[in-house]
Amino acid sequence: MRFLMSLFALLSWTSLVVANPVIYQGGRMIDTVVDSNSTDIQWFYSLTSRQAVGYRHMQFASAPKPLHLAQVNLLAKRWNKPDSQANIYVMTGIGVQDETLSPYLGAETDWESRRFYIAGIAEQFWTDTPSTKLKLRAGVAPYVAELDSLHTWFILQATQMSAGEESEQWVLPMIRLFKGNVLTEFGSNGNVHFMSFRVHF
Repeated sequence: MRFLMSLFALLSWTSLVVANPVIYQGGRMIDTVVDSNSTDIQWFYSLTSRQAVGYRHMQFASAPKPLHLAQVNLLAKRWNKPDSQANIYVMTGIGVQDETLSPYLGAETDWESRRFYIAGIAEQFWTDTPSTKLKLRAGVAPYVAELDSLHTWFILQATQMSAGEESEQWVLPMIRLFKGNVLTEFGSNGNVHFMSFRVHF
């Protein structure tokens, strides 16, 4: 019985892990995130179910040159329960911006059930203008979808972006839609606009 419950939990999360920085072994992921402050394009390959490597191209609105980043994502800890899952990820890398080496460090944690979702993301970019990005997210699914059906989430995201001496904060309502291996998010608060598209294969 315990084995069947664990198998059910695993199958329940198959469509949810598309939102995480490490997916199943051998999986490839392309992720594009565009908001009013940056454009972030990522490509990752999961060497194992706990480690992914890839390339990241970032263009900050405050910087004239893009950041080209080689990055490693690690699943540090996972908790699987029959009706929920929690994860801690660590991300690190080294990039080049305008011929200057730029280290990168990030961390992400999340907890989700089929109905509720919370996450926190912290990233530090040591570029010509050092930048810090902090995100807190909370979401709810208005309905519990079957495994192969369209999943819908309403998410509220609070973001703080600091670049050098400047810092700004905003709260953004968003909608997340995903089905199978494709996930998209979009939102706006009138001043900040956000859109993302992610696919894994």
